[in-house]
Amino acid sequence: MSFLELHTVHFSYAPVETAKYISVLENITVSINQGDFAVLLGKRGSGKTTFLRLLNALLIPTRGHIRIGGMDTEDHTKLWEIRRMAGMLFQEPDNQIIGATIAEDVAFGPENLGLPSQVIQRRVHEALTKAAMGESADCAVHLLSKAQKLRVSLAGILAMQPECILVDEAAAALDPAEKAEFTALLRKLNRDEKLTVIYATGNSEEVAGADRVMVLENGKITG
Repeated sequence: MSFLELHTVHFSYAPVETAKYISVLENITVSINQGDFAVLLGKRGSGKTTFLRLLNALLIPTRGHIRIGGMDTEDHTKLWEIRRMAGMLFQEPDNQIIGATIAEDVAFGPENLGLPSQVIQRRVHEALTKAAMGESADCAVHLLSKAQKLRVSLAGILAMQPECILVDEAAAALDPAEKAEFTALLRKLNRDEKLTVIYATGNSEEVAGADRVMVLENGKITG
């Protein structure tokens, strides 16, 4: 079943210093099935971050349409649900960590949903367990390594019970062992939790085992 669809999507922006529009993505039509582990492969500056930001409505297409879980990303009444459904891991985990402790950070999203405290506590515990941080709930976030912060950010997404995880080269700065451990965790979540994963990378060695590989080059999907 198609979970995510892009139909003739274009995206351009106008830098502050000039009125001329710069094209980032051009005429992209692609669909991704629910439960797929899809790799978005492209060099630096190819448009990978823009592509992912369009998928959870952080950006809106200049032209074309995107539907995720049947919802149009241009439907402002659905923005919160779209962003809950498709959680995004950014390149720098510090940019999305809010709480002083791990548990506080992971609880932030469910608290904003107005859930009962018992439900929030259960979600936090389950999310940390799935993210391999179950024994560290009371630890101060500032004491964590980058790899640990990345798993905390992942737990924060899992606590929102998403259907899709968008990964914007989040593991790029990890050492090889940490990166292998993190990608193995994502594949486990994809397999066991049936989560759709869209994993952006510039490293062709990371495409092995993917259900789908999309090559982004000069703003266009070429593979």
